Amino acid sequence: MIFNVWNPARTSDDEVAFDVTQANAPRVAAGDANWIASCLRAIGVSAKASGWSIQPARCYFYSDYAEEPEWRDRWPDTWIVKTRLDGRAPDEFGPPSPLPRLVDQYDSTWSYGETDPEHDRTALLILIVRGSIKDASEARDRILTSIPLKLPTPTTIVEKVCADWSRIRILLTGSLFPDQAEPIEKLLLQCRQQNLVINRNQLD
Repeated sequence: MIFNVWNPARTSDDEVAFDVTQANAPRVAAGDANWIASCLRAIGVSAKASGWSIQPARCYFYSDYAEEPEWRDRWPDTWIVKTRLDGRAPDEFGPPSPLPRLVDQYDSTWSYGETDPEHDRTALLILIVRGSIKDASEARDRILTSIPLKLPTPTTIVEKVCADWSRIRILLTGSLFPDQAEPIEKLLLQCRQQNLVINRNQLD
C-alpha cells in the first residue's frame, strides 16, 4: 500500500475531511481525481468529489516512533484533506481506530523528490476524548489556557466522532519545526495527564 487514511469526519452536509500519511515512499502534492476517489472509497464514501484542498502538516498522533530522539520520527509528514462531495456526506465513520484505511493509488501531481516546506510550518495536534462534545469542548478550553506564549495562536475544531467519542483538532502554523517540537510535546504531555489520547497507539 502507498498511503494511510485516518480520522475521517463529516464537516458539513456535503464535505468530509481526513488525514493522510505515507505507507511507502511516494508523497502527496495537489491530489488528482483518481487519488481522491481512492481515498473516498477507503473511508466508505460513495459520493464523488467535486473539489478538494490539501494542507501539509506534521502530526504526532500518527507517529509509530513517538519516543524516538529524532523529531522527524515523532512528527511524521501528514496531509489534511478536505473534500467537497456531489452528494451527502455520511453522518459518522465509527469509533476512533489505531489502524488506518489503506490506499494503493499514486498522486500523479507529485514529482519524485519533491517535498513541501509547509510541513515544517504546520503542527496538527489530535486529541481523542472518550465523552461528549461538551466534554471535549471543556478539555479544549483547558488546553488553550496552557499553550505557551511562544507558540502561535491555534485554530481549533471540536467534533463528534460517534456516540461515545469526540475529537479535538488543534492547528498551529508558523516557524515551528524543529525548534518548537519540544514545547508542543510538553503541551501534549499535559493533555495525556488529563486522560486525553495524544497518539493512536493509545487506542490499542
